[in-house]
Amino acid sequence: MTAAPDPSVMILLVKHESLGLLKDAYVSVVMPTSIIEVIPSNSLDEAITGGWLELQDPDTDYVMRVDGIQARSGIKLSVHEEACIALALQRGAHPVITVDREVQEAARLLGVSAEGIPSLIIAASRSGAISKEDGMRLLHKIYEGLLPGLGIEMILQNSPEWRSSS
Repeated sequence: MTAAPDPSVMILLVKHESLGLLKDAYVSVVMPTSIIEVIPSNSLDEAITGGWLELQDPDTDYVMRVDGIQARSGIKLSVHEEACIALALQRGAHPVITVDREVQEAARLLGVSAEGIPSLIIAASRSGAISKEDGMRLLHKIYEGLLPGLGIEMILQNSPEWRSSS
């Protein structure tokens, strides 16, 4: 399975030194080249040279399809988020990994599945790359920075697969 993480997810994974979880959870990862504008390219060097992360610009036709969804739905995406969804659509990448509801909705409207960071960590845990306990600690760190005081239980309330994973 090929995943397409959006820029916010990449920023969070780089910040928490957890970029390698993408490699452990998915066969390959594809991202728009524009990601270099928001993430220092040297933080991606190892992933690119390792062959599991590919940077590519989406074709204009796919960007136009995402533009059409935005125009019809009122969804507002950044140019980077738009390119991420367009590339996922073009490459048949599933899922788009995001923490943004508008990105999730735009992907859904285009028939592309979307998942959050909890799903990424669950998949990496199931592959044996990270223990369940370390995964929970990472989720706490990431979401405490994003949503202080919310509590991880609230975030995971719709993630029964985490409770059933070992």
